[in-house]
Amino acid sequence: MIGISILGKIHKKKAICQDSFCCYSSFKNKVSALMVSDGAGSYSYSNYGSSILCAEIINEISLSEINLIKKNEWWIETIYKIRSLLEQKIIANQKLHIKEFSATLLGCVIFNEEKLVLTVHIGDGHIVGFEGDKGKILSLPENGEYAGETVFFTRENFEKHLRINIFPIANLSSFFLFTDGIDPISIKNQQISNVFLPPLNKYLLNDQISDEIKYKAVNSKLIEAAQLGYCYDDMTLVWHKSNFMEFDTYDTQFKKRYDYIPEENTYISTQDNKLKKLPKNIPEENVYMTAHWTIYLSLLCAIGALCLLINGAFL
Repeated sequence: MIGISILGKIHKKKAICQDSFCCYSSFKNKVSALMVSDGAGSYSYSNYGSSILCAEIINEISLSEINLIKKNEWWIETIYKIRSLLEQKIIANQKLHIKEFSATLLGCVIFNEEKLVLTVHIGDGHIVGFEGDKGKILSLPENGEYAGETVFFTRENFEKHLRINIFPIANLSSFFLFTDGIDPISIKNQQISNVFLPPLNKYLLNDQISDEIKYKAVNSKLIEAAQLGYCYDDMTLVWHKSNFMEFDTYDTQFKKRYDYIPEENTYISTQDNKLKKLPKNIPEENVYMTAHWTIYLSLLCAIGALCLLINGAFL
């Protein structure tokens, strides 16, 4: 797996990439899951929405039975659960509305033993599969009436815009999921452009090249596209090689998954990563040095008092 997010030019002032992604491979590689989300640029907390959406879906997949994941009801229930989680967070700040967390969803779940692929999609972005050198779009974007308009998981009745498809892996050798920020160099007239994805896929399939070098190459290509003005929005791309014939242990998959993906762009937990609170009888500030000098002072006072007593005894 290779995953990367690049801050777009239009978000340079905020210095916050609103895209997120999260990847997962289960024990014995029975299930591989790729989730990508594009936070809506017009909403201030959409980066949290996209990260929470990806992380929580992956978390639910890791805890669920394989057969349940294939059902539409499971996805609807999971997304409503995530919305409820956000709404609970919003209660603490009445000024926020759930729309502030608006984000799209692109997902690909690969059932390696059964050789099946499930795609899930809300909003824009593309999911693409490759058969050798030939790519085909597995899921198209849903755009609104106006340019740049799309659908988000925070929308009322989002399930009407939830697109889920299951089909055989067949000869698909690899998968791409990417946000609309990469569309200018990857898609032309709703077809895959030959300029970017096909040569990139061929390069990434080369097992003679290390994952580290692959990651750096993709990173430099996307940065170059932004610098040359081809792409201006945040860009996120996730690539995965179809390995349904390979049954690695979880440890091996975990290493492959995270070795060459920057920490800030991998898994973003929804849990509060705060230090545990100290017991009430222990002040938050460091009191150990104060106690240290207090002990010494007490000892000095005791020694002084002892000296006075001894002197008094001889008078």
